[in-house]
Amino acid sequence: MHRRKISNFLIYPQFQLSLLVVNIIILALVLLIIHFNVNDIFNQLNFLGEKNHFDKLHPYFEFVEKSRNLMNTRLNLAFGASVILTIFITIFISHKMVGPIYKLKKFLFSVNNGEKPEKLEFRKGDFFNDLPELINQTLEKTRNDG
Repeated sequence: MHRRKISNFLIYPQFQLSLLVVNIIILALVLLIIHFNVNDIFNQLNFLGEKNHFDKLHPYFEFVEKSRNLMNTRLNLAFGASVILTIFITIFISHKMVGPIYKLKKFLFSVNNGEKPEKLEFRKGDFFNDLPELINQTLEKTRNDG
């Protein structure tokens, strides 16, 4: 089986890594919002215990604190797993977006340098797969008209 390095998927690193950073920042902000809301709920549970005059050593408070710690641990694990998944998915999808642009730039560069490439083709599964046909038709028309 052919193994690809992550650098093979970074065709246009500036764009792809920027997209990745934005996705991770959004993910972190969502987790922070969830984290603050969950901790607010546990603070309210502690307040209810105090309001009902439970002693500070009452098992209720221990239960609330253990539950808070468990929830925070699970949120942190979910964040870590989400970051890893986000990295792979963002790089994979951005590769499918950037690859065609990279091929198009190379194709146009060769045409502008007087070369006569056969046809522009993108890989199966790439985005913008309608562009090669349009560009090839346009190039063919300009060759026939010129």
